[in-house]
Amino acid sequence: KGSGKIFINEKSIDVYEPKILREWILEPIYLAKDIVGDKINEIDIYANVSGGGVSGQAQAVRTAIGKALLQYFGE
Repeated sequence: KGSGKIFINEKSIDVYEPKILREWILEPIYLAKDIVGDKINEIDIYANVSGGGVSGQAQAVRTAIGKALLQYFGE
């Protein structure tokens, strides 16, 4: 439960660079919002990632968020 905040490696998604990867990471959130509406703002997301390059890390976080949302909301 939470208020819709997203943290990657203990830092807010708002400071994640480059911006294009930030948008890529947020894509599952945007898609879930179309399905579950404002319920998406009832959770906080904390992701820890290491190794690889920034693109690989972004892909790993994006996949993990998508899987977690599917498991949490079950839709």
